Amino acid sequence: MKYATKVIKTKEEYESLQDFAKTFAHEVVTDSFPLIEFVKDGKRFGYAQVITSMPIVFPAYHPDLTTGRDVYEMGCRFIGWGDLQFGGGFTTVPTTGDTKFTHEIMTKLGFKRMGLELYER
Repeated sequence: MKYATKVIKTKEEYESLQDFAKTFAHEVVTDSFPLIEFVKDGKRFGYAQVITSMPIVFPAYHPDLTTGRDVYEMGCRFIGWGDLQFGGGFTTVPTTGDTKFTHEIMTKLGFKRMGLELYER
């Protein structure tokens, strides 16, 4: 398998990503922060929006197109980037439902649980 990442740069790419996100009940609400598309064997399977001041990465993976290995491969890429650019960082992961973010995968990636919950109002 060949993995790649691609930075979303044009309005057309942004609109295409919005359409893709809707196919698995997600929404890209702003292009104010960098958006990065995840590609496997030439096909998009997810994306992330990166808040670059920290960094905090908000990934979204299409559940029908993503495996645990895919999550691991993209995680490794973001870890390398975050470590080089910022000396570390944070990521968000779903903890309920049919999640590919198992504790084992996150531990393998070197993440530790922060013991926090995030709420939206």
